[in-house]
Amino acid sequence: MREPTDPIPRSLGDGSGPSPVGVAAERVPLSTSRRLVFALLTTVLFFGLIELAMAAASAPMSDGGALLVGNHLGAPYLVHSDGEAGWVRARQELTPMTFVPDAVSDRDLHVAFFGGSTMATLPPEGPAWQLGGLLDVATEGHVVLTNAGAAGFGSNRIRSLMDEVLGHSPDVVVLYTGHNEFMEARHSSQTLDVRRGGLRQLRGALEGTGTWQLLQGMLGGPPDHHKGPGSPTGPLDPGEEPLLLARFRDNLEHMGRAAKASGAAVLWILPASNLSSPPLASLPPPEPELRGPALAGEPGARAAYAASAPDVAEAWFWTGQVALARGDRGTALSALRRARDLDQDVVRAKTAHRQILAEVAANLGIRTVDAEEALLARTGERYLKGGLTFDAMHLTAEGYRIVAEIAYDALQQDVPGLPPRRSFAGSLPARGPVPIRDALCVPHGPEAPTDGLRVRHPGGQR
Repeated sequence: MREPTDPIPRSLGDGSGPSPVGVAAERVPLSTSRRLVFALLTTVLFFGLIELAMAAASAPMSDGGALLVGNHLGAPYLVHSDGEAGWVRARQELTPMTFVPDAVSDRDLHVAFFGGSTMATLPPEGPAWQLGGLLDVATEGHVVLTNAGAAGFGSNRIRSLMDEVLGHSPDVVVLYTGHNEFMEARHSSQTLDVRRGGLRQLRGALEGTGTWQLLQGMLGGPPDHHKGPGSPTGPLDPGEEPLLLARFRDNLEHMGRAAKASGAAVLWILPASNLSSPPLASLPPPEPELRGPALAGEPGARAAYAASAPDVAEAWFWTGQVALARGDRGTALSALRRARDLDQDVVRAKTAHRQILAEVAANLGIRTVDAEEALLARTGERYLKGGLTFDAMHLTAEGYRIVAEIAYDALQQDVPGLPPRRSFAGSLPARGPVPIRDALCVPHGPEAPTDGLRVRHPGGQR
């Protein structure tokens, strides 16, 4: 007798034979590594869709020249305009005032200005235009100006832009920089590589996404910092500051060598900032119960708070304010500078930036002037109290005139034929910005405005 046939092959489930029709095969479990890959791909796809939706929703809001529009592009900054016989802006980061002519007469002095929003400040208040006005009078109208300042620019993008402009052989190069180094690193993808190491670089890339910013807004800021409003750069990461300062030095060395090699007279201006501006983010105080009374202005509370927190920017700020109130200018200046340097949310150039500028310039034989020291020498306590500034970084027209005057005096030593400023100072108004001819500050390019030429800095003035 034949034995009954087993309707299900014994090989079923061991991979050695096919499954018969109508019989469900046993599922082979996924390995842990495959599960992780699928989970990662699903997460990336999910947040990618969110990012695309947010980008589409915000596209109309960012159109038309936002602060850092285009900084992720590798496109050149300048493009040739046959109709204007020169080079105009190719990227919205620059202002319509940026223009490099094809040809400059041998009788004309071609001056190129570089920097962030300080240099980009439109006529007549900006230091570039006021210095241009002085040079225009000194040369009896034989000056050509290229204002290559751009809002939000730090040394990384100034370097790239300067390389383009130096190809047109300006006679004079003036640089005012230092304020935007940390902000540019946070908002420009060109500088993400400064965050050494894979995890830091990944975090830097994530911080630039709308999803990250949305989640950060929902969860609140870092709990270990006292952050104020208008805080664009965020607290410093551990080890981030020395890397960014090293990048700053490297960019300055490149720009200095390139400008000197071009044969131009070179001037660097050490930046000034508003020392009366409170820090945006401080480390937590060791005795937090002292902070509330200090902010409320209770008698003696600010001095007690300052004494208890030697590494807290906010405490140094109040030390300076107390010293200033009692007329101790030296102590006030030292404390307010220390507060600026300890600010964890860096929007102002630190003492370290000013020192690096001075050191690199000295090594390369570049002349410098110090805007902060000049303002202190001219106005003293008024500058310490913020009388020549209208925000943390920018000066009023009066403050910029002082900067323009010391810059002219320095250039007069290096540019042949420039007369001393005192020889024509009597022809200028005693107060207000230095006048400048409209012909020297004409908007260029297809999107140049047809009116509103004499526009103040977007921040206004006090």
